[in-house]
Amino acid sequence: MFDIRGSSITGASATYYKLVSNNVSVLAGVSMARVEGGYLNATGKIVYATDSFIVFYDITKGTTFLMGQDFTNPAVSAIPVRITYRIAEDDGFRKFFIEIPDGDAVSVLSMAKTACDSVKTLEKACYLTGIIDVWYKSNSSIASSLINSLAVEDIQGIFEIETAGNEITLKLRAASLDGVRLFLSDLSRMLAQQGIETRKVYAVGISEIIVERGVGISDVISAIRNLGLEIAGIQERC
Repeated sequence: MFDIRGSSITGASATYYKLVSNNVSVLAGVSMARVEGGYLNATGKIVYATDSFIVFYDITKGTTFLMGQDFTNPAVSAIPVRITYRIAEDDGFRKFFIEIPDGDAVSVLSMAKTACDSVKTLEKACYLTGIIDVWYKSNSSIASSLINSLAVEDIQGIFEIETAGNEITLKLRAASLDGVRLFLSDLSRMLAQQGIETRKVYAVGISEIIVERGVGISDVISAIRNLGLEIAGIQERC
C-alpha cells in the first residue's frame, strides 16, 4: 500500500506511473475536498496524470473528477487530501486506445460512443483525447471566458480552449466523452441564441476505454473492429 497525504499532485502522479510502468495494477482510494464544499471518499482508477492534474474515475458512481492542487483553474473539481494506492487483483483494468477517423465532430463522437457501448463490461469509462475545431459565422468573436464557463459545467477532464477570429479550438486530454458531447450541444445552443450560425465542427480524436481485465482482449478487439475501427494501443495496467 502507498499512502500519500496532502495536495501534492506530483508525488501521487509519480507513484502511479512508477507502479503502472512496472506492470502493477493499482486501485486508488482518494479523500478529496470538492469545489462545491465538503469532502468525498472514492475508490477508482487514475485515467491520466501530470504534475498538475489527475483525472480520476470513481468506479462506484461512474463519475470523473479533475483533481488539482488548488481551485484557481476553473476546471478543477476537487483537491486531494489523501491518496492511497492498493495493489489490485489480477482482474484489474486495461485501457484500450481506439483510433477514430478525423471528420465531422458529430460523427466522430457518435462512433466513439458506439465503440464504448459495444464493449460489454460492468466497470467501464470512455474518454476522448484530441482537438475539436468549431467554425462559426459572425461579425464578432466570442469571449473565451464565456466558452470556458460553459465547458467547466459540462466537461470532466483536462481541456484547453483557444479562440481566434471566428474559430473555437478545444484541446482535450482524457475528457469524458459524454461531457464533450454535452458541451458541443450547449455551445451550439448558446451560439444560436445569439443569432450566430455554426458553420462546421471538425474533430481529430482518439477514444480511450477502460475495461475490466476479466473481459478478454480478443472480445474487445473483435467488438471494436466490427465497427470498422482500429486499436491504436493497449495499456495492460491502468
